[in-house]
Amino acid sequence: MKIKIFLVLILTLVFIQLAGQDYFFRQYGPADGLGNSFIYSLNQGKDGYLWIGTAEGLYRFNGFEFQHFTEKDSLTENFITTIYKDFSGGLWLGHMNSGITYVKDSRFSKIINSLVVNSSITSITEADTGTMWFSTQNGNIIVFNSNKKLVRVPTTLNNELVFNIKHIAANYFLVGTQENLYVMEYQKDSNSLTEKIKIKNYPPSKVVDIIKIKEGEYFVLSRDKGIFRLSLDLTNLSCNLTESYADNTGLLDNIQGALIVKRNELWVNTMGKGIIKFQIGKESGRLFLSGYINTETGLKSNEVKCLFEDREGNIWLGMYGGGLLRLIDDNIKFLSYSGRI
Repeated sequence: MKIKIFLVLILTLVFIQLAGQDYFFRQYGPADGLGNSFIYSLNQGKDGYLWIGTAEGLYRFNGFEFQHFTEKDSLTENFITTIYKDFSGGLWLGHMNSGITYVKDSRFSKIINSLVVNSSITSITEADTGTMWFSTQNGNIIVFNSNKKLVRVPTTLNNELVFNIKHIAANYFLVGTQENLYVMEYQKDSNSLTEKIKIKNYPPSKVVDIIKIKEGEYFVLSRDKGIFRLSLDLTNLSCNLTESYADNTGLLDNIQGALIVKRNELWVNTMGKGIIKFQIGKESGRLFLSGYINTETGLKSNEVKCLFEDREGNIWLGMYGGGLLRLIDDNIKFLSYSGRI
């Protein structure tokens, strides 16, 4: 009995130590050459550079210095809402005022058709065929087809705002709107997306992120109604949506996105509460609260717009007003900068 009590005390002390852990960051801002402190998206090119999307252009970081690109350098627009890396390593930039820019070998190509794309790009995904798909805030789905043309794809959505699209297999996509989640199928003959499944028990909340766990398994993050695990079987078009974390205290509010770290942790970035860390249950897939990264544990601000892990294991935080942060953690291996990221 005494041994059991002793073990419980040890485990409790370990949990308290983890929950109260302090974090250290390297902050990058104007003094380092990063002129805009509002970061909307992060990604890494195949050349190793870190690319940073802001409201005032694109920055490229080589580990030592930042290079700034704007419309004067052939960007379609300055305001970048999202950055997506395709299978070949090229980068696709979605812009606030409907434009798209393609980046390959640090060269920019404008992709514009105002008759087809006339709203903010909210997400980007790539199908198995190599075609690029874009969702827009005004509810449109756009495909950049094999003929290198932007084409609007009619859908069965009824004027819903679309915030997330993710290719899952063959002609199937997950589509998240301001209050619904759908499985949709692309009909090539009619060039249209049709609803195959409307996830009935998804709560009315904006779908902010869809993260693949493994084949047929996804985390779905709502803006303010919690985190869910979606299991899909496309052979018989069936699905199961379960709540991954029962949020009874309003902890998960104003979620912006998430990142799977070390394969067994989910870090959820928010506007207002910093980062909330969860352990992912091995068997159940449920989430267990494991700690916080916020102003009480080392952050200068709790406004975390985006998270990104580069190929060397560095964790980067894009802050809304706080510039770019790199987490310094003894448990994470970092590249010793010698020229490039």
